[in-house]
Amino acid sequence: MRFPRRAPLGAVLASVLIVPTVVVAPTFNVGSQPTPRPISPHVQQLQLTGVDRATLSASPTPDAVVKGLMHAKGISAGAARRAVGTRAPVVLTKELSTDDYRLLGVSWAANSTKQVVVTARTHTDGAWTNWFDLPPMEDTANHPSPNGRLATSPYWAGDSDGVQLRVDALTKQDPTDLHVDLIEPGTSPADAAILNPPTSGAAFASTDKPNIVTRKEWGADESLRDRHLDMGKTVQVAFVHHTAGSNNYGPNEGPAVVRGLYSYYIHTLGYADIGYNFLVDRYGHVYEGRAGSITKPVRQAATGGFNKDTMSVVAMGNFVSARAPDAMVRGIAHILAYRLSSYQRNPYGHKKLRAETGSSRYSAGQIAKFKVISGHRDAGYTACPGGRLYNRLDDIRRLTKSYMGSNLVEPSISRTSVPAGHRVDVHVRSGVLQSQNWTLTVSRLCGGGVVRRISGTAAPGKPINVTWRGRNDSGKLVPPGRYRVRLSSSGNGTQAWPWARTVSVHVGGAASRPSGTKLGRAAGGTYVPLKPNVIADSTSGKGISRPVLLGPGARVDVPVLGRGGVPSNNVSAVAVSVVASCASSRTGVSISPGGLKVPGARVVSVDTNGTARGFTMMRVGKSGDVTLRNGRGTVAVNLAVVGYVSTSGGGGSLIPLRRDSLKGANPLGVSATPVDVHVTGRAGVPNDARAVVLNVRRSSESNVSALWAWAAGADKPTPSSWRRGSGGATAQRIIVPIGAGGDIRLAADHAGKVALDVVGYVAAGDTRQLHAVVPRTVTHGGLRVHRDHAVNVSIRGRAGVPSGARAVLVQVTGINPSRNARLTVWPRGAARPNPVDLFVPKNKDRDGFALVAIGDHGDIRVHVGAGNAGVRVSVVGWLS
Repeated sequence: MRFPRRAPLGAVLASVLIVPTVVVAPTFNVGSQPTPRPISPHVQQLQLTGVDRATLSASPTPDAVVKGLMHAKGISAGAARRAVGTRAPVVLTKELSTDDYRLLGVSWAANSTKQVVVTARTHTDGAWTNWFDLPPMEDTANHPSPNGRLATSPYWAGDSDGVQLRVDALTKQDPTDLHVDLIEPGTSPADAAILNPPTSGAAFASTDKPNIVTRKEWGADESLRDRHLDMGKTVQVAFVHHTAGSNNYGPNEGPAVVRGLYSYYIHTLGYADIGYNFLVDRYGHVYEGRAGSITKPVRQAATGGFNKDTMSVVAMGNFVSARAPDAMVRGIAHILAYRLSSYQRNPYGHKKLRAETGSSRYSAGQIAKFKVISGHRDAGYTACPGGRLYNRLDDIRRLTKSYMGSNLVEPSISRTSVPAGHRVDVHVRSGVLQSQNWTLTVSRLCGGGVVRRISGTAAPGKPINVTWRGRNDSGKLVPPGRYRVRLSSSGNGTQAWPWARTVSVHVGGAASRPSGTKLGRAAGGTYVPLKPNVIADSTSGKGISRPVLLGPGARVDVPVLGRGGVPSNNVSAVAVSVVASCASSRTGVSISPGGLKVPGARVVSVDTNGTARGFTMMRVGKSGDVTLRNGRGTVAVNLAVVGYVSTSGGGGSLIPLRRDSLKGANPLGVSATPVDVHVTGRAGVPNDARAVVLNVRRSSESNVSALWAWAAGADKPTPSSWRRGSGGATAQRIIVPIGAGGDIRLAADHAGKVALDVVGYVAAGDTRQLHAVVPRTVTHGGLRVHRDHAVNVSIRGRAGVPSGARAVLVQVTGINPSRNARLTVWPRGAARPNPVDLFVPKNKDRDGFALVAIGDHGDIRVHVGAGNAGVRVSVVGWLS
């Protein structure tokens, strides 16, 4: 029989105010096969002030108050009774009629007092319970919740519609802004249907996920939580907690208990999500707590001072005096085995952690040593996870080890980078939990495949200890590059979670040091297009001093005169195509005249593990070379010459044109089968033009990631003309010789579409000169262009460009836009052309070459569309 409804609370007890904070009604799925749906808890908030004198005089002090005081002060029962008698409670309510609820908790302002004893009784299943204490929530004892409150542990009362509360202060200062939250977590037919039997007690492959009730399955309303939870880097220690609530929930009530805790953490305490990574009920069912915790090191919020790079598993109930059930212990061990094995931890191991913030046991910055599986009380002075569960941690460790099977333990590698010229001795070590077979597999990243396999056996006391000496299975030394070293293991029907690291082999750069920053003015010349020819490759060592993988800030000098069709003399500059590949991180490769200590112009940006090709014109150094320099991480580089500037004649003049789409090529279908495109007589290109300057654009829907373009009638060149990893729109300038009949020929790695815009051509018999200069940036100070805005960039009279120059050759870089951005460059005073020059993905960089006529006031303009972006413009040459 339900507790009879009373008059409104305002008429019964003026000191209590009900404030509904969440008014969304519980939802549930109906049907013969219930499907989990988000359930929105209903929360009643009762503001608590004052003492009902009639109740105080008519009722003796509840034993729960005495027990709470004994625990809080560490005093005897007699001393506690005497202390209670010296001061009246801060709050004592009448028996209050409420809406239906099943979970409750009390909170108060953290700037008042921490020391209170809260006791309560509930009207549950038609009768009033005995008084019970609500122990303090240890997470808020030393660190107030995000909304500045202290609180009791949430208590599962079961089906209730009434409450009576008492609050006693243990100091002279009273708690303020007291209220109790009564939470009805809602019901769903799916609650009973989703609970599969827990994983059995048998050992299992550590990579096998145990039965976990996901957030979707227990009905999490994801609109309530913060979508951006903090992440750690790893999990070093797992802390076991208990909720300190009641143990009187049924086998199908677990999802509702979790929803109630979720609501308490968010609505009452203001956390971003529930505080625990996982929850386990008394029947052994495991629930996903913080979103993403099943696969990611999501930062917990339940172990004050040590939430970073740790995880928390909470037992749902109070185990101060009640024994933790065997099913619950097995459930805790199963989830710990799964998550700790993915980080190769030993359940019997130890880890040192530095306290981020102070706890009741450790001060901020103090280093503490923990067992890999520890109780909450090891991190702070708390009863959590209850003595009867804490005493079973050894059982949990034993079971966790047995469930982990052939787990690897704390694997390590001696080095992840081998300098150029050094022996490749890479040592891998790992402990194991049982006898097992292991295999070390070495694969070349970025298209190399497996180069070496080494196998062996290991056992406790006989760990894995293996050395890879930089050779393949045939005994030959591997070339410079990035290699994935992967350790796998199995035994007794179980399989370990594999472990892997990346090793960069033969990292270095040029041995010589740049000598200066100046280079005399180069004579003007005409442009001679060439069939693309690779003259340098860092991985094979072609064209450079030795094979090498460029390290951070490292450089390599590439001789260009007399190679790849470039004459040995009378050459002031070369047109080059540079490939950056297999980068260990986002980086940019710049180019400058050889031997100069200058930043150079960035020719290509590449993403982690990506490959990209960039084009530019570059002045040749005194020794007939150019220098390539890496930014961050490691990267392989490759350089091809596609033309040169002759100071003795024989070439043609570069002529800029207003950008115009090439007829029949907007878009153009391309594939591995070559297709001819007629160029002369279109978009301003004359019939006698020797080469065409194109802007090649690819949409995000196109599958093309590499494009070859060459003169019709000639052989297809080996290096591609344009390359960028698939996915996302991109654009790139290329110069293509024109073949017989005024045609060029194109082929692609994959069938797809590209668009071709004409931006210039190489005129035959024209005497106008091209002057290469030492690259110089003309946008100093980190120019930032707002969305859909344009800026003027002054060119004439700067960076070696005279007042009489008619056009400029520049490298343009779009930097870290707030969203996918589009850059366009054109002469000041002219209308902005429609096709863009450069696509820059959100939070990344991209580079492009541009041939631009100089406009009004000696300026060019740069426009950024779609998102704010940084812009860098570097001058590499000019046209008279």
